[in-house]
Formats: sequence, structure tokens, C-alpha cells
Amino acid sequence: MSPGVPAKTGTSLQDRGNRLEFRPASRYSVPLRFSRMEADGPPLSALCRLNNDSDRRHSAMPHSLSAKKSLRHNQKTRHRNRQQRSQLRTELKKFRTLLADNPSREDADQAFGKVVKALDQAAAKRLIHLNLASRTKSRLAALKKSVCS
Repeated sequence: MSPGVPAKTGTSLQDRGNRLEFRPASRYSVPLRFSRMEADGPPLSALCRLNNDSDRRHSAMPHSLSAKKSLRHNQKTRHRNRQQRSQLRTELKKFRTLLADNPSREDADQAFGKVVKALDQAAAKRLIHLNLASRTKSRLAALKKSVCS
């Protein structure tokens, strides 16, 4: 692996002399090639094919500058949203495992406050729907009440 090329999950990067061969995880994708000089990753056409494997109708490469920028922006936003959603799910799992260990009332209240804050922030950023946040808080409060009664 060369130092300038980032590692991709679900893909393989093989050294072929002066060029690197970039193979996406999908069996239907065509192997893509890019030179070592492109240290910021594969070309735009490779990104189009990588992120649209599930829907082949919309995997056309953008042509206009605004469409290219929109593709880059959407990929960054998707990556950020996936990370934040994962962090939120981790917080919820931590709270549920804490409740499974029969904590004291104070510990449960403190952890519940952190979870409620995380849910409210996610709803404010439109990461999850406001009703989903409210419903989850209600269910967690009922769970906390039944465990710490």
C-alpha cells in the first residue's frame, strides 16, 4: 500500500508496477485504474460507480461542474450522517446495557440525560425525525422507570 493512497473498506487496492488497480467490492463493477499521482483518491467516475452499485439507473457520471460538486457534497453529507447516526445508536446501546446491569437511580438519570441530549441534537439537525426522537425518549423513560423502581 502506498502512503499517499487511502485505504477503502470493501475494496482491494493492488500494486501493478507504475499504476494501482482499484477493485470495488461489487462483482458487477468494472475494475477501475488510477495513477499514483492522484493522492486524493480515485477519479470522479470511480466514486460514481462505487456509491451507486445498488441502483444502476442513476450511476451516470455527472458532466456539469455543478453536478460534480453536488455529487461530492452529497457523498460528504452521506458520510457525515452515517457517522452521526452510528454514534447515536451507540449511545442508545450503552444506555440499554447500563439498564440491564440494574444501576442506581442517579446513574440511570445521568445516562438518560446524555441520551436525551443526543436524541434532541440529532432531531434538531434533521438526522432523525422529531417524532422518532420523542418516541424513543418516551420508550427509554418507561424502560428506566420499570428498571429503577
